[in-house]
Amino acid sequence: MLDAGVRELTDAHLRSVDALVGRWRGQGGTFLPGDVEARRDRDKLVLNFRQPTTGGG
Repeated sequence: MLDAGVRELTDAHLRSVDALVGRWRGQGGTFLPGDVEARRDRDKLVLNFRQPTTGGG
């Protein structure tokens, strides 16, 4: 996650991601600092980076 650019991870973040990897029971993803969601997709851990929105209108 650090190599992917996720910063300021806490123990709670790491435990939530660990549960996705080792104790997955269909739970949804977990949100990480920097608008990143860690989730499972077809038995793989995936990081979704939320795209910043522009203030157009």
